[in-house]
Amino acid sequence: MDFKLRNVQASDMKKLNSFFDEVIEHTLLKEGIACSQEEIEEEINDKMIKVKDSLKENSLTAFLMAEIDGVIIATISINPPGEFSKQHMGSKAENVLEIASLYIKPSYQSKGIGKQLLSYAVEDLKARGYKGFLLDSGYKEAQKVWQHLLGKPDIVLKDFWEAGADHMFWYKEI
Repeated sequence: MDFKLRNVQASDMKKLNSFFDEVIEHTLLKEGIACSQEEIEEEINDKMIKVKDSLKENSLTAFLMAEIDGVIIATISINPPGEFSKQHMGSKAENVLEIASLYIKPSYQSKGIGKQLLSYAVEDLKARGYKGFLLDSGYKEAQKVWQHLLGKPDIVLKDFWEAGADHMFWYKEI
């Protein structure tokens, strides 16, 4: 699928906020996760903090969005590992960046966009001189995709969120 991939800009904030509201709510519904509006807002705010960090000069964070005809269809970020990843990945979280915030608008899912964005992120990391990356996921549907693309996770936190709801971490050399 043809789309334009670019770094986010300050002028994208309103569109990104709406995009995250749609895709995060859809993801939680699809996963059967009941969240309050406040919890959804916290998740959106977390993404928007990463977006703002990517706009700072010399930031290690890159936040990208894929567009078709000016409509955001997907996002992906490349950023320093968060505390959660550092806590569970230990020394593997050193000298790497984390691929995160890969969200795809529901009507564009299952069209290979996520695989394209992952490939772009890996190439970006190679160009920056990184030898590996981290990725984590607490969403069951996303975990299936990541296992297909990345293989068996390095760490599985069994029943982390609730019975049958694991959290998975991957470390991949590139």
